[in-house]
Amino acid sequence: MKLNRKTVILLVITMMWMTVIFRMSAAPAAESSETSESVGKIICGLFIPDYDELSVEEQTNMAKAIDHPVRKAAHVTEYLILGILMALLFVSADKANNRNRYSKISFFVKPFTICALYAASDEFHQLFVPGRSGQVKDVLIDSCGILIGTVIIWIVSKTSFHHISHTQVN
Repeated sequence: MKLNRKTVILLVITMMWMTVIFRMSAAPAAESSETSESVGKIICGLFIPDYDELSVEEQTNMAKAIDHPVRKAAHVTEYLILGILMALLFVSADKANNRNRYSKISFFVKPFTICALYAASDEFHQLFVPGRSGQVKDVLIDSCGILIGTVIIWIVSKTSFHHISHTQVN
């Protein structure tokens, strides 16, 4: 299997993103909750009129009220990005090996399988982090993000291929 420069760069970026996910999962529960609360306060500040004029206690309560959706949105987002990176990596590897017809295996099966296994291993890893737990539902939520990411790459590639083939014909 040949690897071109683009594929190697994508591989490095993908591995770096997997490291980011691992490090976030390695944070003890108290640190993770503090991060979620901070993000919740930012979201509340953006969308709730006069949020800054509320007491600190009211701001904290609002941030805590949206903690669960914030955490689940984080799961979807981090794995959506991983799905995009992994799909790009496999498509790039196919191209480097002169396989110009990208199969569903490159777009979906390989990236989805590897990312879902990584999500499962990440949840398993959380069993050993103080105050954290591994959740099957989080793997399912992560898998939704992976699916969305791979579909985005498939749509973009099909649109780009369609545009390029029509431009070359005309």
